[in-house]
Amino acid sequence: GIGFMMGGGLDGGKVHGQYPDDLTDDGEWSIGRGRQIPTLPLEASWQAVAQWMGATDPCDLDYVLPNRDNFDTCNDLFVDEELFTSGNVAKSQCSQVCQSQVTMTTTTTATTTT
Repeated sequence: GIGFMMGGGLDGGKVHGQYPDDLTDDGEWSIGRGRQIPTLPLEASWQAVAQWMGATDPCDLDYVLPNRDNFDTCNDLFVDEELFTSGNVAKSQCSQVCQSQVTMTTTTTATTTT
């Protein structure tokens, strides 16, 4: 799919993702009838929007974007600093994990191994 973002706070003039070399049905990203597979997940820009609106805690982001943990948060998803002129979340903070998930994973692992 294709998405557009418009607004005064955007650091605009950029195209994110990969533009297909071949737009025909024989192209690498084609699924036929003119439809192309996107190279970025929908969550890529929505994580940045959520952060820009104040959801900066990893647990809050996981709640707002339930599929977020299916992606490499440093390479597949944007932080608000990449899309907005007034972004506060730096790319160096991309790998933060929700602490309740860490606790749950540790508890599950401990239960499994005993």
